[in-house]
Amino acid sequence: MHPYLIRIFTSPRRGAGTTASVRVWSLAGTKASRGPFAWMRTGFPRGSVRDVSLELDEDLGELTSLEIGHDDVGDAGTGWLLQQVQVFGSSGEWTFPCERWLGASDSGAEDESGPTRVVLASPVSAGKRGATPGPSPAAERGPPLSSITTKAACVPAKAKVDAGKRGVVRATHGWAGEDAYFVSNDGTKFGVADGVSEWAARGVDAGLFSRALCEGAARGGGTLEAAAAHAAAAGVLGSSTMVVVDVSLRDALARVAVIGDSRAALVRGGRVVHASEEQEFRFGMPRQLSSEPAGNTPPADALRYAWPLRAGDVLVAGTDGLFDNAALEAVARTVAANAARPAEAARALVSDAWAASQSKSRDTPYARAASEAYDLVVKGGKPDDITCVVGRVE
Repeated sequence: MHPYLIRIFTSPRRGAGTTASVRVWSLAGTKASRGPFAWMRTGFPRGSVRDVSLELDEDLGELTSLEIGHDDVGDAGTGWLLQQVQVFGSSGEWTFPCERWLGASDSGAEDESGPTRVVLASPVSAGKRGATPGPSPAAERGPPLSSITTKAACVPAKAKVDAGKRGVVRATHGWAGEDAYFVSNDGTKFGVADGVSEWAARGVDAGLFSRALCEGAARGGGTLEAAAAHAAAAGVLGSSTMVVVDVSLRDALARVAVIGDSRAALVRGGRVVHASEEQEFRFGMPRQLSSEPAGNTPPADALRYAWPLRAGDVLVAGTDGLFDNAALEAVARTVAANAARPAEAARALVSDAWAASQSKSRDTPYARAASEAYDLVVKGGKPDDITCVVGRVE
Protein backbone atom coordinates (compact mmCIF):
# COMPACT_ATOMS: atom_id res chain seq x y z
CA MET A 1 0.00 0.00 0.00
CA HIS A 2 1.09 3.57 -0.71
CA PRO A 3 0.14 6.24 1.85
CA TYR A 4 -0.86 9.79 0.88
CA LEU A 5 -1.65 12.76 3.06
CA ILE A 6 -3.89 15.47 1.57
CA ARG A 7 -3.77 18.79 3.43
CA ILE A 8 -6.51 21.32 2.57
CA PHE A 9 -6.27 25.03 3.42
CA THR A 10 -9.31 27.27 3.64
CA SER A 11 -8.57 30.97 3.23
CA PRO A 12 -8.63 33.06 6.43
CA ARG A 13 -10.65 35.70 4.57
CA ARG A 14 -13.99 36.57 6.14
CA GLY A 15 -16.78 34.35 4.87
CA ALA A 16 -14.37 31.82 3.37
CA GLY A 17 -15.63 28.81 5.37
CA THR A 18 -18.35 26.42 4.33
CA THR A 19 -21.00 24.47 6.25
CA ALA A 20 -21.23 21.90 3.45
CA SER A 21 -19.21 18.69 3.25
CA VAL A 22 -15.90 18.55 1.39
CA ARG A 23 -14.89 15.73 -0.95
CA VAL A 24 -11.66 14.93 -2.77
CA TRP A 25 -12.93 13.46 -6.01
CA SER A 26 -9.74 12.31 -7.70
CA LEU A 27 -5.95 12.36 -7.80
CA ALA A 28 -4.14 11.97 -11.10
CA GLY A 29 -0.48 11.11 -11.58
CA THR A 30 1.92 9.97 -14.26
CA LYS A 31 1.43 6.32 -13.34
CA ALA A 32 -2.19 5.97 -12.31
CA SER A 33 -5.37 7.75 -11.31
CA ARG A 34 -7.65 6.83 -8.44
CA GLY A 35 -10.89 8.21 -7.03
CA PRO A 36 -13.30 9.35 -5.91
CA PHE A 37 -12.20 9.54 -2.31
CA ALA A 38 -15.37 10.03 -0.29
CA TRP A 39 -14.18 12.23 2.53
CA MET A 40 -17.04 14.06 4.17
CA ARG A 41 -16.83 16.52 7.01
CA THR A 42 -19.52 18.95 8.09
CA GLY A 43 -18.18 22.41 8.77
CA PHE A 44 -14.97 23.83 7.34
CA PRO A 45 -14.22 27.14 9.12
CA ARG A 46 -12.29 29.95 7.47
CA GLY A 47 -8.58 29.93 8.17
CA SER A 48 -8.58 26.20 8.90
CA VAL A 49 -6.45 23.28 7.76
CA ARG A 50 -7.73 19.73 7.39
CA ASP A 51 -5.79 16.52 6.73
CA VAL A 52 -7.10 13.34 5.13
CA SER A 53 -5.00 10.18 4.88
CA LEU A 54 -5.30 7.69 2.03
CA GLU A 55 -3.74 4.34 1.22
CA LEU A 56 -3.63 3.42 -2.48
CA ASP A 57 -2.74 0.23 -4.21
CA GLU A 58 -0.30 2.02 -6.53
CA ASP A 59 2.16 4.87 -6.28
CA LEU A 60 0.76 7.60 -8.56
CA GLY A 61 4.21 8.97 -9.34
CA GLU A 62 4.49 12.68 -10.19
CA LEU A 63 1.06 14.17 -9.52
CA THR A 64 -0.55 16.19 -12.32
CA SER A 65 -3.97 17.19 -10.99
CA LEU A 66 -6.62 16.68 -8.35
CA GLU A 67 -10.33 17.39 -8.21
CA ILE A 68 -11.86 18.81 -5.05
CA GLY A 69 -15.11 20.45 -4.06
CA HIS A 70 -17.99 20.59 -1.64
CA ASP A 71 -21.64 19.55 -1.70
CA ASP A 72 -23.94 22.42 -2.60
CA VAL A 73 -26.01 21.61 0.48
CA GLY A 74 -25.59 23.66 3.62
CA ASP A 75 -26.67 26.78 5.41
CA ALA A 76 -26.67 30.19 3.76
CA GLY A 77 -23.12 30.97 2.85
CA THR A 78 -22.05 27.57 1.53
CA GLY A 79 -19.53 29.27 -0.74
CA TRP A 80 -16.00 28.13 0.08
CA LEU A 81 -12.77 30.04 -0.60
CA LEU A 82 -10.20 27.29 -1.08
CA GLN A 83 -6.67 28.61 -0.60
CA GLN A 84 -4.53 25.63 -1.62
CA VAL A 85 -4.09 21.87 -1.34
CA GLN A 86 -0.86 20.08 -0.48
CA VAL A 87 -0.30 16.39 -1.17
CA PHE A 88 2.42 14.34 0.52
CA GLY A 89 3.32 10.95 -0.96
CA SER A 90 6.24 8.56 -1.13
CA SER A 91 7.27 10.02 -4.50
CA GLY A 92 7.30 13.64 -3.40
CA GLU A 93 5.33 16.65 -2.22
CA TRP A 94 3.11 18.92 -4.31
CA THR A 95 1.26 22.19 -3.75
CA PHE A 96 -1.86 22.96 -5.79
CA PRO A 97 -2.57 26.71 -5.52
CA CYS A 98 -6.21 27.73 -5.80
CA GLU A 99 -7.37 31.01 -4.17
CA ARG A 100 -10.85 30.87 -5.71
CA TRP A 101 -14.44 30.58 -4.57
CA LEU A 102 -16.22 27.27 -4.96
CA GLY A 103 -19.97 27.80 -5.01
CA ALA A 104 -21.71 31.06 -4.15
CA SER A 105 -19.35 33.66 -2.69
CA ASP A 106 -20.21 35.00 0.74
CA SER A 107 -19.31 38.44 -0.57
CA GLY A 108 -22.43 38.36 -2.73
CA ALA A 109 -20.41 39.14 -5.84
CA GLU A 110 -21.33 37.14 -8.91
CA ASP A 111 -17.81 37.21 -10.34
CA GLU A 112 -16.44 35.80 -7.07
CA SER A 113 -18.55 32.65 -7.39
CA GLY A 114 -17.79 29.44 -9.23
CA PRO A 115 -18.63 25.74 -9.53
CA THR A 116 -18.78 23.62 -6.41
CA ARG A 117 -16.01 21.39 -7.80
CA VAL A 118 -12.73 22.37 -9.41
CA VAL A 119 -9.82 20.53 -11.05
CA LEU A 120 -6.47 21.87 -9.86
CA ALA A 121 -3.66 21.21 -12.31
CA SER A 122 0.00 22.20 -12.77
CA PRO A 123 1.06 21.64 -9.17
CA VAL A 124 4.23 23.13 -7.72
CA SER A 125 6.48 20.23 -6.82
CA ALA A 126 8.74 20.35 -3.79
CA GLY A 127 10.58 17.22 -4.84
CA LYS A 128 11.24 14.38 -2.47
CA ARG A 129 9.79 14.22 1.02
CA GLY A 130 11.46 16.61 3.42
CA ALA A 131 11.38 19.65 1.13
CA THR A 132 9.06 22.53 1.90
CA PRO A 133 6.10 22.71 -0.51
CA GLY A 134 5.02 26.08 -1.84
CA PRO A 135 4.88 28.14 -5.01
CA SER A 136 7.96 30.08 -6.09
CA PRO A 137 7.30 33.74 -6.89
CA ALA A 138 10.31 33.71 -9.20
CA ALA A 139 8.53 31.24 -11.46
CA GLU A 140 5.72 33.78 -12.13
CA ARG A 141 7.80 36.95 -12.20
CA GLY A 142 7.96 39.13 -15.27
CA PRO A 143 10.93 41.14 -16.61
CA PRO A 144 12.36 44.03 -14.58
CA LEU A 145 10.12 47.07 -14.27
CA SER A 146 11.11 50.65 -15.00
CA SER A 147 8.93 52.83 -12.78
CA ILE A 148 6.14 53.15 -10.24
CA THR A 149 3.67 55.99 -9.73
CA THR A 150 2.24 56.07 -6.21
CA LYS A 151 -0.56 58.31 -4.94
CA ALA A 152 -2.80 58.42 -1.87
CA ALA A 153 -6.16 59.68 -0.64
CA CYS A 154 -7.92 59.70 2.72
CA VAL A 155 -11.04 61.01 4.47
CA PRO A 156 -12.16 60.90 8.11
CA ALA A 157 -15.37 59.16 9.17
CA LYS A 158 -18.54 61.19 8.53
CA ALA A 159 -19.02 62.13 12.18
CA LYS A 160 -15.55 63.67 12.19
CA VAL A 161 -16.17 65.47 8.90
CA ASP A 162 -19.40 66.85 10.35
CA ALA A 163 -17.35 68.10 13.31
CA GLY A 164 -15.08 70.02 10.94
CA LYS A 165 -12.15 67.59 10.61
CA ARG A 166 -10.50 67.02 7.23
CA GLY A 167 -7.97 64.64 5.77
CA VAL A 168 -4.41 65.80 5.10
CA VAL A 169 -3.03 64.54 1.77
CA ARG A 170 0.62 65.13 0.90
CA ALA A 171 2.93 63.41 -1.54
CA THR A 172 4.89 61.46 1.07
CA HIS A 173 2.51 61.29 4.04
CA GLY A 174 -0.94 62.15 5.29
CA TRP A 175 -3.68 61.27 7.75
CA ALA A 176 -7.43 61.25 8.36
CA GLY A 177 -8.76 60.80 11.88
CA GLU A 178 -6.84 57.85 13.34
CA ASP A 179 -5.66 56.68 9.89
CA ALA A 180 -2.27 57.58 8.43
CA TYR A 181 -0.15 56.71 5.40
CA PHE A 182 3.37 57.11 4.03
CA VAL A 183 4.98 56.96 0.57
CA SER A 184 8.74 56.89 0.00
CA ASN A 185 10.26 59.55 -2.25
CA ASP A 186 10.66 57.07 -5.10
CA GLY A 187 7.22 55.54 -4.53
CA THR A 188 8.50 51.99 -4.11
CA LYS A 189 7.67 51.76 -0.40
CA PHE A 190 4.31 52.71 1.04
CA GLY A 191 1.77 51.71 3.63
CA VAL A 192 -1.17 52.64 5.82
CA ALA A 193 -1.86 52.44 9.55
CA ASP A 194 -5.21 52.55 11.34
CA GLY A 195 -5.11 53.72 14.95
CA VAL A 196 -7.57 52.08 17.35
CA SER A 197 -10.12 54.70 18.40
CA GLU A 198 -10.93 53.03 21.74
CA TRP A 199 -7.87 54.81 23.15
CA ALA A 200 -9.95 58.01 23.13
CA ALA A 201 -11.71 56.76 26.29
CA ARG A 202 -8.33 57.09 28.01
CA GLY A 203 -7.72 60.54 26.60
CA VAL A 204 -5.26 59.27 23.99
CA ASP A 205 -5.37 60.16 20.29
CA ALA A 206 -4.43 56.89 18.56
CA GLY A 207 -3.97 58.87 15.35
CA LEU A 208 -0.68 60.11 16.77
CA PHE A 209 0.45 56.50 17.15
CA SER A 210 -0.47 55.57 13.56
CA ARG A 211 1.36 58.68 12.30
CA ALA A 212 4.43 57.74 14.35
CA LEU A 213 4.37 54.26 12.82
CA CYS A 214 4.21 55.71 9.31
CA GLU A 215 6.99 58.18 10.06
CA GLY A 216 9.17 55.36 11.34
CA ALA A 217 8.45 53.18 8.32
CA ALA A 218 9.25 56.05 5.95
CA ARG A 219 12.56 56.70 7.69
CA GLY A 220 13.50 53.04 8.11
CA GLY A 221 13.06 51.51 4.69
CA GLY A 222 9.35 50.79 4.77
CA THR A 223 9.38 47.97 7.32
CA LEU A 224 7.08 47.11 10.21
CA GLU A 225 10.16 46.71 12.38
CA ALA A 226 11.26 50.29 11.73
CA ALA A 227 7.71 51.56 12.28
CA ALA A 228 7.36 49.85 15.65
CA ALA A 229 10.85 50.85 16.82
CA HIS A 230 10.24 54.52 15.98
CA ALA A 231 6.88 54.66 17.77
CA ALA A 232 8.39 52.99 20.83
CA ALA A 233 11.37 55.36 20.89
CA ALA A 234 9.03 58.35 20.57
CA GLY A 235 7.04 57.15 23.59
CA VAL A 236 3.72 57.58 21.78
CA LEU A 237 0.74 55.75 23.31
CA GLY A 238 -1.76 53.85 21.21
CA SER A 239 -2.25 50.85 19.02
CA SER A 240 -2.76 50.43 15.30
CA THR A 241 -3.08 47.96 12.48
CA MET A 242 -0.65 48.40 9.59
CA VAL A 243 0.23 47.13 6.12
CA VAL A 244 3.46 47.98 4.29
CA VAL A 245 4.38 47.31 0.65
CA ASP A 246 7.95 47.21 -0.68
CA VAL A 247 8.24 47.10 -4.47
CA SER A 248 11.46 45.92 -6.13
CA LEU A 249 11.41 47.16 -9.72
CA ARG A 250 14.53 45.16 -10.54
CA ASP A 251 13.04 41.91 -9.25
CA ALA A 252 9.47 42.72 -10.39
CA LEU A 253 8.24 41.76 -6.93
CA ALA A 254 6.05 43.31 -4.25
CA ARG A 255 6.72 42.27 -0.68
CA VAL A 256 3.79 42.84 1.67
CA ALA A 257 3.66 42.66 5.48
CA VAL A 258 0.42 42.93 7.47
CA ILE A 259 -0.52 43.34 11.12
CA GLY A 260 -4.29 43.38 11.68
CA ASP A 261 -7.06 44.15 9.21
CA SER A 262 -5.48 46.82 7.05
CA ARG A 263 -4.92 45.11 3.70
CA ALA A 264 -3.20 45.17 0.33
CA ALA A 265 -4.34 43.92 -3.07
CA LEU A 266 -2.81 43.49 -6.51
CA VAL A 267 -5.06 44.33 -9.47
CA ARG A 268 -4.18 43.00 -12.92
CA GLY A 269 -6.37 43.14 -16.00
CA GLY A 270 -9.39 44.34 -14.04
CA ARG A 271 -9.22 41.55 -11.44
CA VAL A 272 -7.69 41.15 -8.00
CA VAL A 273 -5.07 38.43 -8.48
CA HIS A 274 -3.58 38.65 -4.98
CA ALA A 275 -4.90 40.05 -1.70
CA SER A 276 -3.66 39.91 1.87
CA GLU A 277 -5.90 38.53 4.59
CA GLU A 278 -7.22 40.04 7.79
CA GLN A 279 -5.23 39.07 10.87
CA GLU A 280 -7.75 38.93 13.71
CA PHE A 281 -8.24 37.34 17.11
CA ARG A 282 -11.94 37.33 16.27
CA PHE A 283 -14.36 39.48 14.32
CA GLY A 284 -13.94 43.12 15.25
CA MET A 285 -10.71 42.49 17.17
CA PRO A 286 -7.71 42.75 14.82
CA ARG A 287 -4.14 42.17 15.86
CA GLN A 288 -2.25 45.40 16.44
CA LEU A 289 1.07 47.04 16.93
CA SER A 290 0.73 48.58 20.38
CA SER A 291 2.56 50.64 22.96
CA GLU A 292 1.32 48.15 25.57
CA PRO A 293 3.10 44.76 25.56
CA ALA A 294 -0.08 42.88 26.48
CA GLY A 295 -1.85 44.07 23.33
CA ASN A 296 1.11 44.10 20.96
CA THR A 297 1.58 41.77 18.01
CA PRO A 298 5.30 41.94 17.15
CA PRO A 299 6.34 42.49 13.54
CA ALA A 300 7.81 38.99 13.51
CA ASP A 301 4.23 37.65 13.66
CA ALA A 302 3.02 39.63 10.63
CA LEU A 303 1.43 37.96 7.62
CA ARG A 304 3.92 38.24 4.76
CA TYR A 305 3.51 37.84 1.02
CA ALA A 306 5.66 38.05 -2.11
CA TRP A 307 3.68 38.93 -5.24
CA PRO A 308 5.23 38.76 -8.73
CA LEU A 309 4.61 41.93 -10.74
CA ARG A 310 4.07 42.75 -14.39
CA ALA A 311 3.95 46.07 -16.21
CA GLY A 312 0.52 47.65 -15.76
CA ASP A 313 -0.15 46.05 -12.36
CA VAL A 314 -1.75 48.25 -9.73
CA LEU A 315 -1.12 47.78 -5.99
CA VAL A 316 -3.64 49.05 -3.45
CA ALA A 317 -2.97 49.39 0.29
CA GLY A 318 -5.90 50.42 2.46
CA THR A 319 -7.24 50.56 5.98
CA ASP A 320 -10.28 48.52 6.93
CA GLY A 321 -12.42 51.58 6.21
CA LEU A 322 -11.74 50.84 2.54
CA PHE A 323 -11.97 47.06 2.47
CA ASP A 324 -14.91 46.79 4.91
CA ASN A 325 -16.96 48.99 2.59
CA ALA A 326 -15.71 47.87 -0.83
CA ALA A 327 -15.51 44.23 -1.93
CA LEU A 328 -12.39 43.19 -3.80
CA GLU A 329 -14.21 43.02 -7.13
CA ALA A 330 -15.47 46.58 -6.59
CA VAL A 331 -11.92 47.71 -5.86
CA ALA A 332 -10.79 46.03 -9.08
CA ARG A 333 -13.49 47.76 -11.13
CA THR A 334 -12.61 51.19 -9.73
CA VAL A 335 -8.91 50.63 -10.34
CA ALA A 336 -9.56 49.38 -13.88
CA ALA A 337 -11.57 52.52 -14.66
CA ASN A 338 -8.64 54.67 -13.52
CA ALA A 339 -5.73 52.31 -14.12
CA ALA A 340 -3.47 54.87 -15.80
CA ARG A 341 -4.21 57.53 -13.18
CA PRO A 342 -3.25 56.38 -9.67
CA ALA A 343 -4.26 59.68 -8.06
CA GLU A 344 -7.75 59.47 -9.53
CA ALA A 345 -7.96 55.78 -8.62
CA ALA A 346 -7.09 56.54 -4.99
CA ARG A 347 -9.65 59.33 -4.77
CA ALA A 348 -12.35 57.21 -6.43
CA LEU A 349 -11.71 54.27 -4.08
CA VAL A 350 -12.00 56.51 -1.03
CA SER A 351 -15.08 58.27 -2.38
CA ASP A 352 -16.89 55.01 -3.21
CA ALA A 353 -16.04 53.46 0.16
CA TRP A 354 -17.09 56.62 2.01
CA ALA A 355 -20.48 56.56 0.25
CA ALA A 356 -20.90 52.88 1.12
CA SER A 357 -20.00 53.58 4.75
CA GLN A 358 -23.06 55.84 5.00
CA SER A 359 -25.49 53.34 3.48
CA LYS A 360 -27.99 51.54 5.68
CA SER A 361 -28.90 48.95 3.08
CA ARG A 362 -25.87 48.23 0.88
CA ASP A 363 -24.47 44.70 0.87
CA THR A 364 -20.89 45.36 2.03
CA PRO A 365 -18.06 43.05 3.16
CA TYR A 366 -18.57 44.39 6.67
CA ALA A 367 -22.29 43.51 6.59
CA ARG A 368 -21.48 40.01 5.38
CA ALA A 369 -18.85 39.47 8.05
CA ALA A 370 -21.08 40.84 10.83
CA SER A 371 -23.94 38.61 9.70
CA GLU A 372 -21.66 35.60 9.87
CA ALA A 373 -20.15 36.55 13.23
CA TYR A 374 -23.39 37.40 15.00
CA ASP A 375 -25.76 35.00 13.21
CA LEU A 376 -27.93 37.99 12.25
CA VAL A 377 -28.89 39.71 9.04
CA VAL A 378 -26.79 42.88 8.93
CA LYS A 379 -26.96 45.40 6.09
CA GLY A 380 -25.13 48.59 5.29
CA GLY A 381 -21.64 49.97 5.52
CA LYS A 382 -19.27 50.66 8.37
CA PRO A 383 -18.64 54.32 9.28
CA ASP A 384 -14.89 54.69 9.59
CA ASP A 385 -11.84 56.66 8.54
CA ILE A 386 -10.82 55.59 5.02
CA THR A 387 -7.29 55.69 3.63
CA CYS A 388 -5.67 54.10 0.60
CA VAL A 389 -2.44 54.26 -1.40
CA VAL A 390 -2.38 53.23 -5.06
CA GLY A 391 0.80 52.35 -6.97
CA ARG A 392 1.00 51.48 -10.69
CA VAL A 393 4.14 49.82 -12.06
CA GLU A 394 5.51 50.00 -15.60
